[in-house]
Amino acid sequence: MRRVVVWCKAVLLCFFVAGCGDDAQVKEDASQAGAEAKPDRARFGPLQGEQRSFDLNGDGRADQLHYSVAGALTHVARDLNFDERFDLYEHFSNGQLVEIELDLDMDGAIDVVEEYANGRLEAKRYCIGFRSRMTVSRYYDADGALVRIERDSDEDGTVDTWEHYAPGASSPTRVEVDTNGDGQPDRQL
Repeated sequence: MRRVVVWCKAVLLCFFVAGCGDDAQVKEDASQAGAEAKPDRARFGPLQGEQRSFDLNGDGRADQLHYSVAGALTHVARDLNFDERFDLYEHFSNGQLVEIELDLDMDGAIDVVEEYANGRLEAKRYCIGFRSRMTVSRYYDADGALVRIERDSDEDGTVDTWEHYAPGASSPTRVEVDTNGDGQPDRQL
């Protein structure tokens, strides 16, 4: 029981620090719009591979699923609040974490996507106000410092605001805006 309490506390901490959901309701990821080959992710459809299930709280239902292909772990799905819906998905390639999907409001749809490369966070994409599209993306350098924020403020699938940050800066050093809708900055603030 103590292990479950410690695990639940760790999960709650993740909510404050870090989208995902089951395949019942999937929010559109504007970052993947027009992409031909979509990776095997919860927001694009069911996960593939050999599945092992774990009942962490002893209620007789799976709270965690591990997927593997040819013996290599590819995905982990976690039901953080034990409501029989998976809320967190971790995706692996060659033993390395490549992406996390998180359903923050527990509605079965992905709200945050974190992308990793070589063990470090590269980008985070957010659905603002838990709406349908990933409208804010944050990009990080090799040291984990924020370097750019891109926003799609009108939710049309095209970035219209770019905030650029100097390493370690807490406010943007340059802000660019697309005022004519062509997806390119044409005004600097």
